[in-house]
Amino acid sequence: MNTALQDNRNVVTLVIQHKARAESLAAYEAWLKRTVSTARRQPGHLDVNVIRPDDGGLHFTTVVRFAAELGYDGYPAMQKALQEMIRSKLTS
Repeated sequence: MNTALQDNRNVVTLVIQHKARAESLAAYEAWLKRTVSTARRQPGHLDVNVIRPDDGGLHFTTVVRFAAELGYDGYPAMQKALQEMIRSKLTS
């Protein structure tokens, strides 16, 4: 989808911040790769950006944008559905 033409009033932006454990960084990166891949396959997906920490830091920020025309009654309903979808993908 061409996001340059997308009306931002119809966009839901999720900003997710995590602090990874140094001893689990490889596992976190693998989880993040699967999660980003899953988000990209969802209806209404517009964009995803991962901001990685500088120089060995552990704080990651992920920004995911979806078109709002997904049929949810608001952000909490979409958030719950997204969490359930990700949880099921990670446990399958």
